[in-house]
Amino acid sequence: MKLRDKGSSVVYNVPQEVGQKLVASGLAVEVAEQVAAKKFVAMTWRVQDGPREGDFQHPPQIYARCSECEPAWQSSRIGIAHQMIKYRHRFACPAAPIPGIAEVVPQHIVEEYLKKWTAYISRSRRKTVVLPTLAKDTSVAGSGNHVQSFSVKLVPAKG
Repeated sequence: MKLRDKGSSVVYNVPQEVGQKLVASGLAVEVAEQVAAKKFVAMTWRVQDGPREGDFQHPPQIYARCSECEPAWQSSRIGIAHQMIKYRHRFACPAAPIPGIAEVVPQHIVEEYLKKWTAYISRSRRKTVVLPTLAKDTSVAGSGNHVQSFSVKLVPAKG
């Protein structure tokens, strides 16, 4: 129990029974302990669509943010952002599960990312059609060899 004598600013600790008797006799005043407020630290993971530039939509990205540290995000053109991102907290961050160890993406975020990636890739793939071009004669005059070559051209399909 923490006590302070009346008329003094010195605070001292005494056993509970002794402290209660001193307070009851009026010789001391009990000092309430001030408990430091524990700071709430939040770690947030989310999947968001990539930025849009004109008609082009970038791939989805995984965004990670700790209320005490810097944010991080990762996107991938081949759909493996969930394997590439590892979040590192700053030194001595209270939100770090184990200091010095990188935090990996939670499973529910991986599932959400893969859904968004599948939707993104199905929207962005264009079907192609093979259009043959005219044959071209590549023989050399007077050589006796006659060779024809064909080439194809891939063009986006309509609709």
